[in-house]
Amino acid sequence: MFGRYRLLILLLFLGGGRETLGQDLPRQLTLDRAIEIALTRHADLESASAAIDARIGAERQAGYSPNPLLWIQTENWRAWGNPTFSTANDLDLFVSLGQPIETGRKKWHREQLASRDRRIAELQKQAAAWWIRQSVKLAYWEVLAAQKRRELLGKSVETFRQVIDYHDARVSLGVAAEADLIKVRLEGERFEIAHANAVMQAERGRVQLIRSLGLLSGDTSFELVQLTIPSADRDWQRPSVLDGLMASGVRHHPEMLLAAAIVEQADAAVSLAKARGKPNLTPFIGYKRTAGFNTLIGGISVPLPVRDQNAGGIAVAVAEVRQSKAQLRALQASLQTEVRAAHLGVAHRARMLRRMEAGMLGPSKESLQIALAAHQEGGSDLFRLLDAQRARIDVQLLYGRTAHDYAISLVELESAVGTESLPLSKGKSSGAN
Repeated sequence: MFGRYRLLILLLFLGGGRETLGQDLPRQLTLDRAIEIALTRHADLESASAAIDARIGAERQAGYSPNPLLWIQTENWRAWGNPTFSTANDLDLFVSLGQPIETGRKKWHREQLASRDRRIAELQKQAAAWWIRQSVKLAYWEVLAAQKRRELLGKSVETFRQVIDYHDARVSLGVAAEADLIKVRLEGERFEIAHANAVMQAERGRVQLIRSLGLLSGDTSFELVQLTIPSADRDWQRPSVLDGLMASGVRHHPEMLLAAAIVEQADAAVSLAKARGKPNLTPFIGYKRTAGFNTLIGGISVPLPVRDQNAGGIAVAVAEVRQSKAQLRALQASLQTEVRAAHLGVAHRARMLRRMEAGMLGPSKESLQIALAAHQEGGSDLFRLLDAQRARIDVQLLYGRTAHDYAISLVELESAVGTESLPLSKGKSSGAN
């Protein structure tokens, strides 16, 4: 595939009147705000803007006609012989002015090629903006997933601390074995370690998000606004859904538009190469002074294309047309493969999410409540309570990861299709209870 291009738009002030961390990030960072920051501060974007400026200059240059030519020539200079040399009588002076005339509409073909070069630079800028937005989305959802895991494990740590306090009190009263307290403490320690790892992963995700924004560094103490997990009720399995996504990708993906523009540029280069094989004409008119007489001269200069007819340049341009068309076909096949793979990922995760919502969340919560009540009444042993607690936490973690994976797979499908029309809402997060 064509490379993932990058781009910079003009630097703007961040958040007028809003409390910010330094001058980089607001304390409460929404997805829209994160994308806005990336599009105004990403270092790679400056290169794309500069490339457009360069193409605009090249386009202006392509519209210029050839400069006129001035010839000044003198003849019959000598410094010896008789009679002696007289500049007024013996010197021949020629002054001519000519204007090259381009044939084969060379100027028009240059302007067409320069215009297509500028169009490519503009599409590269659009593609860069697109990929920056998508990378920010992915990083944002990854941080949300890490935060969700951290929160769930934090709640689990608090729960086990309460269980530990409960058993500590029972051991102090002599109604429970100290071995049970040790088991609970070991389980609590396991969740403490898992929570510490989740905190570290969340922090690393924040650093990655800052990088995706194009910032060299930044304070990671900002808060992310939770997003609603998209509904998994859509029937992704219908063939018409995949067909529509693949057709949309071929028509609208930024890289497909860029590849098509490169084919047009190659065609324009062929036309210009053929035009350059035609000789230009240079008519001229001038003044001649010989032996004291003033006269006019005129003529035309015509190159004879008996050897160089730009055959090599034409062959190169024609080959580049074939190459660009082959790259376009390869890109189309690659995009269709990516769309198909991303669609399968979305459909699979949506199916998993529906299964979990229907058959795991409720029973795991109910099982824990029953085990906890029975244990407090002395009707079940500690192992059953710990197993129920562990199962509930595992289900919550699995559901949270699956839900966020589903959202991430939608972003990946957006990236494959080149659209932002997939159901990615931006309200408050629901999450598992």
